[in-house]
Amino acid sequence: MAYVAIGGGTIADAAAGNLANYMPIVWAKKVLDFVERNLVLWNCIDTSWSEQFAGQRGDTLRINPLLEITAAAVNTSADPTAYDTDQGAVTDLVINYWYEAVVGVTDFQGMLGQPNYEKLIIPKLGYAIAKQIDTSIANLIDATDLTQRVGTEGVAVSYETLLDAKAYLDLADAPEDDRFLVIDPETLTDLMKDEAFTSALYNAGNAIQKGFIGQHKPLGCTVLMTNNLQAINTSYHGAAMFQKEAWAGCMKQAVEYAAWREERRHTTFHRTSSLWGVVEARDTFAVYVRTRS
Repeated sequence: MAYVAIGGGTIADAAAGNLANYMPIVWAKKVLDFVERNLVLWNCIDTSWSEQFAGQRGDTLRINPLLEITAAAVNTSADPTAYDTDQGAVTDLVINYWYEAVVGVTDFQGMLGQPNYEKLIIPKLGYAIAKQIDTSIANLIDATDLTQRVGTEGVAVSYETLLDAKAYLDLADAPEDDRFLVIDPETLTDLMKDEAFTSALYNAGNAIQKGFIGQHKPLGCTVLMTNNLQAINTSYHGAAMFQKEAWAGCMKQAVEYAAWREERRHTTFHRTSSLWGVVEARDTFAVYVRTRS
């Protein structure tokens, strides 16, 4: 039988009619959290430059390249050729990323017994900054910026494609330590179907860090997956194999938290902020990997 509300009709009718003004809204004690992306890139680049900026003023760190010294045959009949310490083009690491994430919690929210948003949101403020830091690096993984490229857009990445990328790094004399392969979920799906790739993947699934897939000894790199890579032409992701010195990063101000009270607005504000810079430092130490999606 159908239940009848006061004044006639169904309960649904009552909710929209004569009892609507008497039905309170109850706030759930839980909130729907958003899914956090795997943020991996900051830990994959050379951030030792932050030490150079410690206690220093200014917004630019000028990095002077040191090229290889070539030995020459001894000639006692002529003066030796001295190594030129002025090696040409320099790299400027500019501190030009200044971001904040702010949320205000009103007294009204607290008085109505809403969920403890302050406890829930503060960690998300830090994540918002971390995501922006990661994104600033992902934006540097671009076919127009990196001169070394492998694969074909719209075609699944194969093990042979990754071997070509490794060859580029080997030919550039990139250090064998701290090499990474950072890919998107679709590319990981393609590679996990390739037995030549999976058979040499070690420590797969070991949660050493977010996005960690495994160590690949033949490729000589750590494989990481993230869905925070840049979308190229809205269709393809900018994946890469690289050695950490390919990009230089400097954290001028680490993620800081602050809170303050605005009595005029009956609101407590919470904020995280950070100041940093990233730049491509060694082009030959990175290879752009074209993906299928």
